[in-house]
Amino acid sequence: MVAAYAQNGHPEDALSVCSEMAFAGQRPTVATLVTVISASADIAALPQGREIHGFSWRQGFAPQDKVKTALVDMYAKSGSLRVAKRVFERLHEKRIVSWNAIITGYAMHVHAFLSGDTSHPMSDAIYAELEKVTGLVTEAGYVPTTGTVFHDVEDDEKTSME
Repeated sequence: MVAAYAQNGHPEDALSVCSEMAFAGQRPTVATLVTVISASADIAALPQGREIHGFSWRQGFAPQDKVKTALVDMYAKSGSLRVAKRVFERLHEKRIVSWNAIITGYAMHVHAFLSGDTSHPMSDAIYAELEKVTGLVTEAGYVPTTGTVFHDVEDDEKTSME
């Protein structure tokens, strides 16, 4: 029922059903929590999302990476990037879905600047964070393929850009 509401454009109803389940003493599953956390993210319902976060921890779901990834997404979409980052850092295994959630959150809420721009008031912190993320991604085995990025660049120029 929760998933049906959440996946058919009724996230408020999904939250309501989950609340009724909790009051009735029904213990949620990982799938239920992920669905209802995603529903709160869809409508940027941060107060409800925080309640679900606490509820899920009290119910013993703290070690569940699927729940944590949904929380990262919810906090990131709601603009609580510090909390999203803390939850992200506690993931046992950072999968593509987890990375997408945190990157999308930063893309939605962090001020944009052009590569090489040092006039941005936070450019030092931004570049430091980018270096850290680059290191983590490289450490995880990601090797960027620049062929599609540099398709309009002459071969002799590509070498100096990579």
